[in-house]
Amino acid sequence: MLVFAKFAPRLFPSITPFVAGKGSLGGLPMGISYFTFHCLGYLLDVYWSKEKSMTAGNLGLYLTFFPKTVMGPIARSGSFQRQTDALVGARWSPEETGPACFQICVGLFMKFVLADRIGLFVAAFYQAKPGSLAVPGVLAAVMFCWQLYYDFFGYSLIAVGTGRLFGFKLPNNFNRPFFVTSVSDFWSRWHISLSSWFQEYFYTPLRFNLRRRRTLALVVAGMTTFLAIGIWHGTGWTFVALGLVHGILVTAEALYPRLRQAPVPLWAVGIRMSMTFLLIAATLVLFSAPSLSVAVQTYAHFFIWKSGMMLAIETILSKFDWLLVFFLAGLVEIMTWRGVIAGDGDGCIWVARLSPWRRAWAFAFVLALTWSLGMFGKTSFLYNQF
Repeated sequence: MLVFAKFAPRLFPSITPFVAGKGSLGGLPMGISYFTFHCLGYLLDVYWSKEKSMTAGNLGLYLTFFPKTVMGPIARSGSFQRQTDALVGARWSPEETGPACFQICVGLFMKFVLADRIGLFVAAFYQAKPGSLAVPGVLAAVMFCWQLYYDFFGYSLIAVGTGRLFGFKLPNNFNRPFFVTSVSDFWSRWHISLSSWFQEYFYTPLRFNLRRRRTLALVVAGMTTFLAIGIWHGTGWTFVALGLVHGILVTAEALYPRLRQAPVPLWAVGIRMSMTFLLIAATLVLFSAPSLSVAVQTYAHFFIWKSGMMLAIETILSKFDWLLVFFLAGLVEIMTWRGVIAGDGDGCIWVARLSPWRRAWAFAFVLALTWSLGMFGKTSFLYNQF
């Protein structure tokens, strides 16, 4: 179903109205990717005898639980079923309500304040006429990384927080993915539920079937898995190239472990993190660019600095916007680094320990910032199109 929905409209445009109706997002039936992954994961778990089959009611709840249906995170069937069974006779928990609501508030803040403000800069870069780019491509690539991160992390926090209100702890999707020293480590921290799903149900079985040829098994399994991840994100050549590039990088690190070993001195770790981040930002140009030609154009202007570029940057975002974004983003990162708003089960449990009036002030402060600084309008989450 997923392959048909993604490729059939491109190959046979006449059937598009039957595949994607007017109410769909990004030309695909809403949530079809995650719905398909949940179905496949459940079927394979039962087939491999990892989990027991669900009743019709529990299976229906697992597949249609609305916080995770549209854009994840991908919950495993066994964990979800055990939580469903534990809900029998359970009562409303005020200890969970405070942290859950705070996660939702912070997710809204990430989306409307940070991601959408940064998105103004990224959109201005890609809307410029060819040959007249007034901003270096590396800055646009770096800003897109943070836009995508805050956009998707914000949604994930909203989904996890909403799930907690209903008594379900959905898996964490992010764990400081840009503070890494290797591309392999990046994929263990970015879109965790998706990368772990591909590792368990795609990479590991494929490599196991080719286990007699160790090196070949590692290369084939790694390249095929990341090619599948790239094509899952989109059917254009940019996504194919994105999957191949990340497949090459991760496979090279698997073949030569020294490439992914973090250096010992603290200053060397900082340099390694910066270099890895720039490498990831460079590859994500293939994610943000609408075509390969635009991606090549971005790479051609990656480190070019011309006179008047600073004025152009300030024209797109004022000095106030830049300072605001850096200050608020730094504040969020410090909180995330300390595990305050991370999407794990107890990431916001400290909110429940506050007195009622302090808790109200915390909620009011985040909501006031979102309401006063948010970029409200015709906007959508970037992962809606997948």
